[in-house]
Amino acid sequence: MFDLDRYLERIAYRGGTACSAATLVALHEAHAGAIPFENLDVLAGRTISVDPPDVAAKLVGARRGGYCYEQATLFQSALEALGFASSAQLARVRWTDARRSPRSHLVLEVDTPDGPYLADVGFGGRGLLHPLPLAAEAIHQTPDGARYRFAPQPDGGWFLDGDLGGGWEPHYALYRTPVTREDVFMANYYVSTHPASMFRHVLMVQRITPERRSLLVNRSLKVTQNARTVVHELTDAAALRATLESEFALVLPPGWAPPPSPDAPGPGPDRPGD
Repeated sequence: MFDLDRYLERIAYRGGTACSAATLVALHEAHAGAIPFENLDVLAGRTISVDPPDVAAKLVGARRGGYCYEQATLFQSALEALGFASSAQLARVRWTDARRSPRSHLVLEVDTPDGPYLADVGFGGRGLLHPLPLAAEAIHQTPDGARYRFAPQPDGGWFLDGDLGGGWEPHYALYRTPVTREDVFMANYYVSTHPASMFRHVLMVQRITPERRSLLVNRSLKVTQNARTVVHELTDAAALRATLESEFALVLPPGWAPPPSPDAPGPGPDRPGD
């Protein structure tokens, strides 16, 4: 049984719970601000479970974050407990048009009285603060200043592009085809264990609020606030731990040590540009 009250406490949510687009937007924003994207366990070679009780124990009970498979699993559990209808889908990351990649990014399509929305609380590096109405030929702007647009494709897919302040960039292709839990288990296993997966080589932590977007890649912390970006280089393990605890509100065990220094990613499908 999913403990909805404990989840809502974890994300500090005190708004309405009706199955509406407004509720979905508010929940998405609260989740993105409270539960950061992070791949610490993947980088350390630990097994990543996407069974809903295990995900809730880690992200809610232990006050950790997670990557897309964990984040989407938790958010879908909360939506289902509230009565929302949703489907899990695997998107194809398109950080460049040069090459195609497998469908390896887990997102949700959520039904609301105002139509379907894309909910994505786990897109590392370019995360969404709010869910987006699935409507073509429209530009959606979120309170953090980011802009998004969908473009339908001849093969039935939809391309999502985003502008986080540096111009339009491709995010991923969405096919609006529901996947099973077995599909999610398989994709999670590949992305979390294959030597070519970017997340096995690059530390990535992200937290988004309407006022502040923080992104840690390896030991480089980029903070954007009030249209101004500041970059800090973390020089040692103590600085890294302090940043994870303060900037990203992660609760780390007393004996926690950072994974070995990340190296360059291999030429796999989850490397940016592949």
